[in-house]
Amino acid sequence: MNDVLNQIIEKNHITEEFINAKKMDKENRIFMSDNYVIKIYYPKKFQYYYNELEVYHNLQSKDYLPKLYSYGEESTYKYIVISRLDGKSLFDSWDEYTVDERSEFVKQISNILKNINEIRVEPINFKSILDTKFLNVLSNLNFSGNFISLLQDMYTNNSQFIKTSELGHLIHVDVHFYNFFVNKNKIYAYDFENTMMAPLDYQLLRWYRMWRYPETFIYPKNSLTNQQKHSYKTIMPNMLSNYQELCSNYHFEERMKAYLLVYLLEEAKRCNLSEEKVKTYIKENSKIKI
Repeated sequence: MNDVLNQIIEKNHITEEFINAKKMDKENRIFMSDNYVIKIYYPKKFQYYYNELEVYHNLQSKDYLPKLYSYGEESTYKYIVISRLDGKSLFDSWDEYTVDERSEFVKQISNILKNINEIRVEPINFKSILDTKFLNVLSNLNFSGNFISLLQDMYTNNSQFIKTSELGHLIHVDVHFYNFFVNKNKIYAYDFENTMMAPLDYQLLRWYRMWRYPETFIYPKNSLTNQQKHSYKTIMPNMLSNYQELCSNYHFEERMKAYLLVYLLEEAKRCNLSEEKVKTYIKENSKIKI
């Protein structure tokens, strides 16, 4: 990958030294210098490349994005060159701000999401997409037959409120504080690889997890004090207050339960969570209280 990186640097006449982004870059494809970030995409990641470009091309006039300097293909890879954001991620700086400042940050994030959501709007069969995700993950979990039946019933009961024809928007799936930087009380957005077409409320998934379980995002894991955890309690009410369309569906709670169940089962497969652990999470989220 270093050979490809050096070719991109030379092609773009950049003279700065680059380092691997380390914890943010498990695949060794994101590199940073003092002023630039280079993201390299393997063939299997090409959709991520196109997702990024769609956002940058449509929101290039917005001052909350990195500047897109260059993009293209090198060898069998694609790449983008963007400006490096100044400031700290919100996860790394959340404790430094007052309650009012935090509320203002969430308001800015909600406005950024609105801009992304307006890039593309079209009818989609999201019920089919979610059904497929649910069935695929369920077939790969080694849970007891009784629990599998319970999960199927829970999904059926809640997913009936997700329709075969819904208005889909381009949404930013990875809505968490490592993808938002703050500098002089202004929020900057980063990392649009995981955009997709979905109903508006679907983009609350990771936001919900961050609201309920912020310690699962933080490095090192579970390092937040109880007081720090409490500081995240306002982020969901603030988001929904600023962007009411996210919860405007009459069956918002049931839809969120269906989304969260599929997401939880995907995490259970990825992290090898036990059946008892999954039952605990389901019980904790049996009521979406906001």
